Amino acid sequence: MLANNKESTVGIAISGLSDAPNLEPGNWTKEEYTEAILCFTDVNYLEFKTDAKVSDYPTLLVHITGKNSVGIEFEAYYYSIYLPVDDGDPKWQNIVIAFNNNVDNSVKSNIEKIKNSLKVVLE
Repeated sequence: MLANNKESTVGIAISGLSDAPNLEPGNWTKEEYTEAILCFTDVNYLEFKTDAKVSDYPTLLVHITGKNSVGIEFEAYYYSIYLPVDDGDPKWQNIVIAFNNNVDNSVKSNIEKIKNSLKVVLE
């Protein structure tokens, strides 16, 4: 919603598990990530950490700012969490937290608490 709707102030998305062959965090470059994952081309990378962790799982953390398709300034955190599996290729799950930088909202106000609360629970 943040990408397309001028009225949106926050977007949070959690993907399902996907196969992640050869996609370990250290294999990415900013250029490859922008082309393959981001739906925005005019972005400023604030962080690109290939050694991040969520619940002790290897994680690619990408923190960006940019403008959406209607010119709204946003900030976003992308977490690509790599999970082991017993048989087959590893899996990954993506969490995206994005918010409008020009509007006060609870996600923007509490982003550190939100980031610190992320956990992976495998059943």
